Amino acid sequence: MNENHQPQSATVVARPKKSMGIALALTILFGPLGLLYASVSIGLIMLPGISITAATLGDLEIVGIFGSLISIGLCVLAIKNHNSILE
Repeated sequence: MNENHQPQSATVVARPKKSMGIALALTILFGPLGLLYASVSIGLIMLPGISITAATLGDLEIVGIFGSLISIGLCVLAIKNHNSILE
């Protein structure tokens, strides 16, 4: 019996940690669009969410301020979650 032993290879996918500073800077500068760096899914939810809220309420300044604060909070949570999964 001829047995061929071939070495088995394992594929490891390494994802880098995301920078909290870059995430915050992008979110502060671009709002929900910058939030896409921290979490694509949260960014895609917040982007139309803020637009719909602004159109409904009609007050862009108030929605902009609260939307930015919510985006920054979600950014911090998303980066902490992403980095804790990698540890």
